[in-house]
Amino acid sequence: MFVYTIKDGDGDFSTTTLTINLTDVNDAPVVASTQNWMSSDPGQQTLGTPTYPNGYPLLVSIPTDADGDNLIVTATGTIPTGVFYYNGVTYVALTTGTVLYNPSGGINLLGNLVYTPTATVTDTVNTNLTLNVFDGTATTVQTVGIHEVPPTSLPSDTAQVGNGSSPLTSGNDQVTTLALSQATVNAIIADPHSATLVVYTDFQESPFVTPIPVAERNPGVFGDSSAGSHREQEVQVEIVIGTNHFAVVEDDLTAGTFEQSWFYDPATGLMKATVDYDHIFLLDGSGNATSTTLASYLIAHPPTAGDSWTLSYFDNSGGNYQARSVSFSFFSHDPGDPGITVNGDATLADQIYGTSGVDHLSGGGGNDIIIGRGGNDFLTGGAGADTFLIGTGDSTPVIGGTGNAGTITGYDIITDFVAGTDKLALPGTLVAATAGLVDGAGDSVLTIGGDTVESHSVTNGIASFFGTDAGGSPLAITSTAALAAAVQYLMGTDIGNAGATLAFTATISGVNHTFVYTQTTTNAGVGALVDLQNVTVANLNTLIGGSVDPIILDLNHDGFAFSDVSHGVQFDINGDGTKDQIAWNTSNDGMLAIDLNHNGKIDDGTELFTPSFGGGHFASGAAALASLDSNHDGVIDQYDDAFSSLLIWKDANANGISDSGELSHLADNGIISISTTTTSAVGEIDGQAVASNGTFQMADGTTGNYIEVELNTSLVAPVETSVASDGTRTFTIGSLEVADLIADFHDGDQLDLSSLLKGLAGVTDLVGGGFVEIAQSSANAEVKVDTDGGGDNYHTVAVLENYTFHSAADAVKILYDDSHGTKTDVV
Repeated sequence: MFVYTIKDGDGDFSTTTLTINLTDVNDAPVVASTQNWMSSDPGQQTLGTPTYPNGYPLLVSIPTDADGDNLIVTATGTIPTGVFYYNGVTYVALTTGTVLYNPSGGINLLGNLVYTPTATVTDTVNTNLTLNVFDGTATTVQTVGIHEVPPTSLPSDTAQVGNGSSPLTSGNDQVTTLALSQATVNAIIADPHSATLVVYTDFQESPFVTPIPVAERNPGVFGDSSAGSHREQEVQVEIVIGTNHFAVVEDDLTAGTFEQSWFYDPATGLMKATVDYDHIFLLDGSGNATSTTLASYLIAHPPTAGDSWTLSYFDNSGGNYQARSVSFSFFSHDPGDPGITVNGDATLADQIYGTSGVDHLSGGGGNDIIIGRGGNDFLTGGAGADTFLIGTGDSTPVIGGTGNAGTITGYDIITDFVAGTDKLALPGTLVAATAGLVDGAGDSVLTIGGDTVESHSVTNGIASFFGTDAGGSPLAITSTAALAAAVQYLMGTDIGNAGATLAFTATISGVNHTFVYTQTTTNAGVGALVDLQNVTVANLNTLIGGSVDPIILDLNHDGFAFSDVSHGVQFDINGDGTKDQIAWNTSNDGMLAIDLNHNGKIDDGTELFTPSFGGGHFASGAAALASLDSNHDGVIDQYDDAFSSLLIWKDANANGISDSGELSHLADNGIISISTTTTSAVGEIDGQAVASNGTFQMADGTTGNYIEVELNTSLVAPVETSVASDGTRTFTIGSLEVADLIADFHDGDQLDLSSLLKGLAGVTDLVGGGFVEIAQSSANAEVKVDTDGGGDNYHTVAVLENYTFHSAADAVKILYDDSHGTKTDVV
């Protein structure tokens, strides 16, 4: 209601009241449907890694409501056979009417749903689990798609004639030679009757377009002028083994033999002929088909790997009707490879599970999760922010060959990784590999241009390889043979602790690659290797790094602020005993915590509300908080056992250490309750993704806000904790992106920055030249480096804890490279 006054030109007044009546219009729940894909072979639940003996977890999004209403999600309709949920004790079959989500009632089973495929190994299943989402007024339907995909027989060999630029017409055979792979040979010997050859061609009337125009696809009648009829009458495809010619597709020279052999393939936009080995016939000396099939011939004459087959494409007429490219794909049923091919939804989020075989897994336009599991898989995320999960034992390279002809298989390939958008999750807890020059103990046996790989150096997580123990000129990786030599060296070299990770770049056949390698054990051995095609990076942390989501309360009601990861702190956020480099709150807000070991401080992320809270494995920090709601009323307050133990950590000096006076109880801050109901969020604050929002209640009746924020983390080397009490210790710094925390730096100690400051011939004053700066805080000294000089691009590379830099008498000695050796400057 508003009261307003109007005054006219004569000075007269009129006062009246405006009343606006607002009607609360309910906003319906907002849902996001999802798709889930897995092999139809139930044996793959436990054959691939990770294993899913109880069923494949289903991707189900949590609905939201703009009004903040409590949402109740109920299973409805016909429940697909094979859907189960974990009730806290065991897995039980889902039934219609089961409440899966009700925050007010303390129910959230959406993350407990699994699916077990049907018993038939090769069936195709496409079904939906239907959920009703009710906000007290309106109901919205949410669907969870479930797809069983049968094993796919992928081409074991491929070949091509023509490059698409020149016509394959000259009245002569157009041929290429195929060397049979071991996979093709194995399949032929196992069952040649199941083998199939697929031939693709762009034959049409010039000029050329793809897809082939509709009018040029199918034939008319013999002798007409259509492109389709020309194709049937002119084109003959043969396989030549020794002196034996086998007709795959014959040119139809008479009306009596005229038939359609070529059919349009919408997937490629080309014409396709599919012929099994029982319908590929041996020709006699006159070119006529005999009764001998390719299948029967191969039974009598078993092939061996490396055998040479000539693939022939013949166009018996010139003119404008022609092909410029012909490709051959040899498909075989290989019972030893259960791999599947998945093409995900164009818009919805997909969760795709691979097999123990070779999989081709592609997402669509959503934010997809792709789990390759065993075998050397081909993974494509598509549009959206996609996550690629590599489990323990997956993507392990297999090395073969000799000398300069090394071979490598077994690793996964990601075809469209986008640094900064997509996420690569590797097995274990990742740490940085040892920086600087490393003389590896596992010299390769394979060679690159005659050189064995004998050492490597790491800068910003990116490795270069050398042919001598002392480094020198890097070896170029320009072939898979060179890749095999480099990886063989890594497998024999201890590159750091378990989880030590590095990357290296290569250009092979004109394609840029970034290979990421993780040492999965504490010592050298077979690790995990992933190929990111068409990706070149200079810093590993742009590819890998994670995020951990603590709960932070806006205590001063003025919003939140955060540093980026490189200007954050070192704190053991995942509770593994090693400090992580992590972005940090800089707005003097409070992180929710519990001092579980009662030592008066917050030691690591197990005492914050993160997925590792209490040593557990929670889905999120919010889920960890909800676990303390002992009376299941949706709030944490005095009626819950843990309420009095909850603490607020205000890291006033933003150093990642819970110093004296920084911990307080909720009551000390006037907080009487915290809601466990959160609303999913989309967006960022200072580059840190906000996962959800929630509220807390103050004693004065006001409400405050908290966020669950995914603080970025990056790979760090083990924290330097050595004591140098005699002032003679040298601390080597090897990274620009991650600051080393030096716990006990003393006068007389020195920092070795020679791996960062190179080629500084003629430079004698690092500070004056803008190469090094010492910044003093209240307790610590920060060492900053600008590798180009000038002081306009400093990176903090070391924090000297509890060290005060007073004057030149307390000098910090810096070792650097002046192109003639290592020199010392005093700053």
